[in-house]
Amino acid sequence: MHKKSYAVLGILAIILFFILGVRFGQRVEKTNKTLSYQSVLTPTRSLSPTVPLLFESYTHASCGAQFLYPNTVQKISESSTSAQFLENSVLAIKLDCTKPMNLLQELNNSRASTEEIQIAGKTIKDYHIRDKTTDAYYFQLLNSRNGKTISFMVLKSLLPLFQKSLELLP
Repeated sequence: MHKKSYAVLGILAIILFFILGVRFGQRVEKTNKTLSYQSVLTPTRSLSPTVPLLFESYTHASCGAQFLYPNTVQKISESSTSAQFLENSVLAIKLDCTKPMNLLQELNNSRASTEEIQIAGKTIKDYHIRDKTTDAYYFQLLNSRNGKTISFMVLKSLLPLFQKSLELLP
């Protein structure tokens, strides 16, 4: 072969080694960036175990009402005609079968809006009140099994469970 052929092959070999070196360097740089990023990440807190949400059944024999409530709600008072439950220091459920009330006069709240909801298989009119501390529904049901009218107050967050679980007893 001619000297020129060896020179061209040498130049091509040098160019090939240069290209391979650049590609190898890019791969090393990418690995370094990945390792650098991983070393900067702070470890995340381990998740604390959560308390499972359980449900308890409540029965008020005198009023003739039974319903489920979550274990985050605590019963604070109970008498032969009423009961009250708190959730996070806020009145969550209240029932009273002392006497039928005119709810609108009792509530005396301009923020009350009327709605219809399904409870215990009945469509009833309720008063929905939203203010800074409460988002609750107020309504009354006539328990045809014992003739008592029961007044309820239920937080909006508990209403779906209350709707599905309320039973009127004799």
